[in-house]
Amino acid sequence: MDFQHGEFHNVKEVHYNQHGLLLQEGQGIHRLGDSWYPVQSGDVIWMAPFVPQWLGT
Repeated sequence: MDFQHGEFHNVKEVHYNQHGLLLQEGQGIHRLGDSWYPVQSGDVIWMAPFVPQWLGT
């Protein structure tokens, strides 16, 4: 998926799939459970199933 600055994926996902994300540019914050992690260009996030998580860039 491609997103321009200020755009977002406005869907809550509940699924059993595992997938990953490579942040190609910019920076953001990733919520994993009750913790928050800063992310930046080049970071990879592995998203496990049934884990509360959120990414804002």
